[in-house]
Amino acid sequence: SSQTNEPLQYRVSPSDMEVAVKTLHARDHSAMIDVKKFYKRQTDTLKKMASLNHANLISAITAYTKEDEHCFVFPWAHGGNLCKFWQEYKGPRGSDLTKWALSQIIGLTTGLEMLHKDNVRHGDVKPQNILHFCTGDRTESLGTLVLADVGLAKFHVDHTRDREQITSTRHGTVDYEPPEPLNQQISRYYDNWSLGCVILEFVIWLLYRSDGLDSFHKDLKGDNKHKRFWAPVLGTKKDLHPKVRLWISKVKEDSHSDSVVWQLADLAKTSLLVDIDRRTEENQNMIKKLKTIETHFQGRNSDEWEFPADFVTSPSFETDAMRPGFVESSKFKESRKDDSELTYFVEPDDDHQPPTAVGLPILPTIASTQQFNLLKEWIRICDDSHDCISAPENLRDAVNGMPTRVLFVGKDKNSTIRLVDSSDLPQQHYVALSHRWGDLKEHEKLCTLEEKIDQDGNIEQDGNVNQFRLEVPFTFLPKNFQDAVTVTRAIGVQCLWIDSLCIIQNSALDWEAESVRMEDVYSEAYCFLAATSASFSAVGFLNEREPRPCVTVTTPGGPLYLSKAIDNFQEDVSEGLLNTRGWPQSQFLADAHFPRSGLLYYKDERIRLVQHLYEIYSALNLTRIKDRPIAILGIETRLARVFETNAKLGVIGKFLLRMLLWHAAKK
Repeated sequence: SSQTNEPLQYRVSPSDMEVAVKTLHARDHSAMIDVKKFYKRQTDTLKKMASLNHANLISAITAYTKEDEHCFVFPWAHGGNLCKFWQEYKGPRGSDLTKWALSQIIGLTTGLEMLHKDNVRHGDVKPQNILHFCTGDRTESLGTLVLADVGLAKFHVDHTRDREQITSTRHGTVDYEPPEPLNQQISRYYDNWSLGCVILEFVIWLLYRSDGLDSFHKDLKGDNKHKRFWAPVLGTKKDLHPKVRLWISKVKEDSHSDSVVWQLADLAKTSLLVDIDRRTEENQNMIKKLKTIETHFQGRNSDEWEFPADFVTSPSFETDAMRPGFVESSKFKESRKDDSELTYFVEPDDDHQPPTAVGLPILPTIASTQQFNLLKEWIRICDDSHDCISAPENLRDAVNGMPTRVLFVGKDKNSTIRLVDSSDLPQQHYVALSHRWGDLKEHEKLCTLEEKIDQDGNIEQDGNVNQFRLEVPFTFLPKNFQDAVTVTRAIGVQCLWIDSLCIIQNSALDWEAESVRMEDVYSEAYCFLAATSASFSAVGFLNEREPRPCVTVTTPGGPLYLSKAIDNFQEDVSEGLLNTRGWPQSQFLADAHFPRSGLLYYKDERIRLVQHLYEIYSALNLTRIKDRPIAILGIETRLARVFETNAKLGVIGKFLLRMLLWHAAKK
């Protein structure tokens, strides 16, 4: 008989390259013929693999013979194999890891298909034969998974195979072999079953890590010697192992149907871990299906908002959930959707310290004391944690620190609402409202107007500015404005800015003077109210919402509430009706509470982000087209401040040439 040795590691000078040398040698003279035949066949196979030049297929450096030894030289895999990676990986969870895993699965599948087209069958696809090539310290990237040991030759494994002899055997490792009869001719579809086993294990690891994978193997093995993925059913019939079906169901239950892990588990069950006839049918569509999953995954909104301990998803929840690092150590489910399955938070008056988010177990009644207490607690946390707003006594002078006019709303519903000049008020905070009129006609909109007199001294247009200086009756206000007044009073602020009431709408001079200060108005606002849920002004935004279920978890730090996640920033805000309008979009970015880090988060790609903002803005709607340059001035001014440069006509001075490359969006 004959055998292979464990690969030896060598360091080659002067390049200081590390290589692995795998040696074939015969145990006795009679086995030498088998060794020579295998060496010739393996050499031909490795030449074919090298010619394919595929990143996920092993490429031999050379092959040589020395006396009775027949050797192959390969690059050394610093990461060991896939099994070792699963056992030792301690890095972060999340979309980057999932994206890498999916790309490697696609690469391995593509490489295997290329081998099959070249009439090469691997015969022993398993995690131990998938090498992990990475930098020595693994700091740059997660590396590349490479399919090795083509032809059943032993390479880079931690455990000896059950059958160590080098023969022309048609069988690979027992655990990953398909359920085909032993006397049936083996084809490329043998490898597809084994690949399905590896993909399912990868999915289980992504969701439950090493502990989950160990539990799966334990369930699969039971009292048997091997942990095959199939089991005998009746007579000679074989089918997918009941435990495998159970774990696939568990993966699907614990992940969103739109997630990568769910899709991969389903693919393994329906296309790979099936009888050979079905595998034959599915083979030609395998790469296409994987690419579809990848395309869908890459199509996710890529904005990653770093907000401490807010939205998490986990198949298990620990009682010490309040401890630091809990979010990082939980077993998260990766989903293609931005919204998570679960939200956890503590009450506004709880003693827990951030990073736990503040919220309420049951959605509070709209405009109730409970809801406004929650709002005030969020604002308090912002005041205590951020430096984006100044104290009233440190505000700039009246001309720059506050808008020219504001609505003085007072402390409660008994207060008279009136339009006042900010110069007549002591320095104080104010709230700014962003809203959408909807499809109202001009005469249906509540606006501040000045009296217009023609050349003959006749009143051409009635005005209301003087009346509003005395009182703006609450009942006169559309629902959006009423709700804004209610919220402003509830959070302890007495001044409210609404563009249509604080800018004289039929005065070209006033409009020109005030519109160019829009960035200052929103930047200096203490709080910014966006009526995102209101399709038009008469709807309002303090409306009843659908209740959501909630459970309470007892922790050493106090009660922790778990509720169904209902927040979807992308759909509800970024893509909401309000932000299809030009003015609100410029208001949102101009707002001081839009973090500086939000603009700089993309680092070297920040120029593309600016170009993207302009491109999006070019497709937004404005009541008056001529307002577009004025409206975008808020964005422009803010960007100039962040990049510490000048800006004009939509061009950031520091990046003049690059800023000429964007184009208008296609509506």
